[in-house]
Amino acid sequence: MSSSTVVDALASIGIARLAAFWGENRLEGLSELGVSTRPRAVAEAMLSESGLAIFKKKDLRNAVLEVFSPQVIRDKLGSRPDGCPVTIPPNFTWGRNEATTNFLKLMDLDIDEAFPNDFLSGPEPHLQTHIEKPLFDYQNSIRKQLVSFSFLETGAKGDAASRRIVAHMPTGSGKTRTAMEFISDFLRFNCSRENPTVVWLAHSEELCDQAVQTFLSIWTKLGTENANVYSMWGGRKPDNIDLSRPCFIVTSFQSCYSSIHSNKNADFDRFAEIRRECSLLIVDEAHMSMAPTYKKAIEFLCNSSTTLIGLTATPGRHHVGGDVAQTKALSDFYGNKKLTIDQRLTGGRNSIEYLQDRGILSSVERMRLNTSATVNLDAEAVRLVSDLLDISPKVLAELGNNAQRTLEVVAAVEKLALIDKKQTIVFCPSKQNASDMALVLRERGCAARAVTGETPPSDRREAIEDFKNGSVRVLTNFGVLTTGFDAPKTEAVVIARPTTSVVLYSQMVGRGLRGNSVGGTLSCTVVDVVDNILNLPNVPQAFTYFDEHFGEAK
Repeated sequence: MSSSTVVDALASIGIARLAAFWGENRLEGLSELGVSTRPRAVAEAMLSESGLAIFKKKDLRNAVLEVFSPQVIRDKLGSRPDGCPVTIPPNFTWGRNEATTNFLKLMDLDIDEAFPNDFLSGPEPHLQTHIEKPLFDYQNSIRKQLVSFSFLETGAKGDAASRRIVAHMPTGSGKTRTAMEFISDFLRFNCSRENPTVVWLAHSEELCDQAVQTFLSIWTKLGTENANVYSMWGGRKPDNIDLSRPCFIVTSFQSCYSSIHSNKNADFDRFAEIRRECSLLIVDEAHMSMAPTYKKAIEFLCNSSTTLIGLTATPGRHHVGGDVAQTKALSDFYGNKKLTIDQRLTGGRNSIEYLQDRGILSSVERMRLNTSATVNLDAEAVRLVSDLLDISPKVLAELGNNAQRTLEVVAAVEKLALIDKKQTIVFCPSKQNASDMALVLRERGCAARAVTGETPPSDRREAIEDFKNGSVRVLTNFGVLTTGFDAPKTEAVVIARPTTSVVLYSQMVGRGLRGNSVGGTLSCTVVDVVDNILNLPNVPQAFTYFDEHFGEAK
């Protein structure tokens, strides 16, 4: 946000009121971390963490309004047509309305800065394509196997399991690009007989956006006729869906599930029409398929002849030392069939090692940071590990609130970013810890930004772009950046969020694995932050851990 007036206004209400709105414990925590708690510094920290969304709090808006004298309000807002000065009523509703617009104008801000039209920065709800780099051999092998599976094997078998399969490729190996090339084959082949509809289902906005952009890029080069491309996630709802020509539809699990359970007939009818025509359903990050709402969305979109293909780098749901029942259920759901990189290419090597040798994935330099943090897991915490298949949020928050641990991680990140000059991503144990760590790093002269699930989309995109272009050296995050995030020049990954989930661990490590032959780095430093929690997986294990549960496609 461009205006410093908002910082001045917030700082003017005083540290006591700022503390009341943000939380005394936050100020105490920042003070313990050595971060300034002067009013202006706290105001900047509040804005950095929450953006203009902090003004959703009515009492905070009213406190800021008191800062501006009647004369200043008249000078900034002017008069109404009848000559009366423009006023801002107390307790007004926060949103796209006149009162909010005038409130922001007092601080030299525009309404779009508080409520950005996120549709404008992503794909339009309805795009139409208007009709050069070959696949790697291992990608082309997967593509050919998918072509063979969808065109030949399904025609000879009638049951649903025969039309389901998982394509297993490591993070960073180009599974989205490979899948789009296969989809282009599928559309071209079926265009001669019908107007095929392909649906791409993913769980995050980043993955949905990535799918649309990749398809547009591929189909523009490989397509044989124009196709309709529909974006149906995050509130995007095309007015009409034309299925009379080849269609590529991208939607999220959340949008699909909410629409098929909606009281609005139009929402349900839109997805019912898609279901009737769905020839091919691609599920990105397929290891999530067994979550109840996700499974219902998948099953709804599959008609009696739909081919279902799951894409994943980690085809399993269990954790290290945990129950394999959910992984077996996932395997059954996809017909107990899995495609992977041809062993004739790898020579029997682990797929990750094979791709590292070719420079497609970067080599990994492993480091351990043994912290002073001790967490005593009581019986309830141990039970939650079993039930959640991961470490509980309460334990993660306890680690995040440990100031000494935070400072130990900060010291390691400082060395990576400032001394070794590495673009560094830090996975933190809590939202607050991600914010606090970025604040401490900035205080110490390191360009850092925090992104979490609550960061406004426009701020998140800006932070990621700043990281990609190097103006931000460190991205701290919680709950995001494990998927759908592409920053090829990431040189270090710090895993300060402990996990027993092989899937999650693999995704975190994967953010730094883009190799030098595909525009990435020759090597990546992976720092495992080790507390007293045992059984954390290692990199090769993250890819090979689930092989025994899937048979190879015949």
